[in-house]
Amino acid sequence: MSYQEYQAKKILNVYKNVDGGWFWVKYSAHPYIGCVHGCEYCYEWGTKYSGFRNADEFTETIKVKTNASELLRNELKKVPRELVAIGDWQGAEAKYRLSRKMLEVCLEEEFPVFINEKSDLVLEDLELIKKINDASFANVGFSIITAPSYAAYKQIRFFESNAPDIERRFKAMEEFSRAGILTGTMLMPILPFIFDSEENIEAVIRTTKEVGGKYVLAGSLTLEGAQKDRYYNLLRKNFPDVLNKYISLYRGKFAPQKSYMIEVMNMVKKYCKRYDIAMRIPRYTVPGKFQNNKIVAEKLYNKAVEIDNFSTSEIKAYAYRKAASTIDNLEYDILIVFESMKQEGLEKIPHVSKKIAQEIADIIELERSQQE
Repeated sequence: MSYQEYQAKKILNVYKNVDGGWFWVKYSAHPYIGCVHGCEYCYEWGTKYSGFRNADEFTETIKVKTNASELLRNELKKVPRELVAIGDWQGAEAKYRLSRKMLEVCLEEEFPVFINEKSDLVLEDLELIKKINDASFANVGFSIITAPSYAAYKQIRFFESNAPDIERRFKAMEEFSRAGILTGTMLMPILPFIFDSEENIEAVIRTTKEVGGKYVLAGSLTLEGAQKDRYYNLLRKNFPDVLNKYISLYRGKFAPQKSYMIEVMNMVKKYCKRYDIAMRIPRYTVPGKFQNNKIVAEKLYNKAVEIDNFSTSEIKAYAYRKAASTIDNLEYDILIVFESMKQEGLEKIPHVSKKIAQEIADIIELERSQQE
């Protein structure tokens, strides 16, 4: 393992739209490139994501943006206050503490944060994250693909040999929950024919509930480029009986067949309902001028993801997603439009069909009734 220190030119990634229906981030900022955990299914093995010429460098060399916090402070001052994905707490963090410094900047600038972690090292910054949560909002999710109680749990060593034990991640989740911070499980990616059994999915959701997690966000395994080659080589060596199943399931495409994912997501839905745990992360909206737009957009984004998860209607999902992003970025208050022109006014908003306009009207009326 080697560290390459350098002065980055920028650090804040600014997205055209929030990551609607998933993490809800508008921005992201990460102080390290490369990852010591080296999980075999990680999409960043693809060199176009990691920035390395050779995929093997991904775990052998960590590039360190030594000026990360200074850049973040300057760049956050230039953008509206919305959710930002921060940090990572791999081994380099113990040496450089750049993720902590970036959190300190978010606290100073009153930006809400989202953290997606595989390491319990993040617990060292629990008190700081609690201060951010008290001032605005914090959500700490843990990447977990199997439960320790699952019969085939020992197979995890093939996929996460350098990552902290999953027991430690659940323990960290419990600590964040006790501190009053929103936390839960990122059940992604679900590995076909290895950790996609009903037994494992139930165990992950049940354990999340037991330690105080509030959501289980599930997603599929995508495969392409160097990452796909590496993953298939692992299967060929250690799971030769499932390799042909993968080839049939993916058919040379980026994602598994839709019918398979619908079946898996129905299992997730079944056990989330049984254990009374959310399938989606609730959106935090910064109080202010266009908060009504954000609330409506949240419902439409979630509807788009639901359609993606449980049907084959890509066009319908796109329609909801497009309407959601349009409303999320409006420069006027959708509530004023509704109060002056009712549903007819909503239909004049670009990408809002008559059916979606009616759903928006229902959302607004429901929000009003809940506030009374």
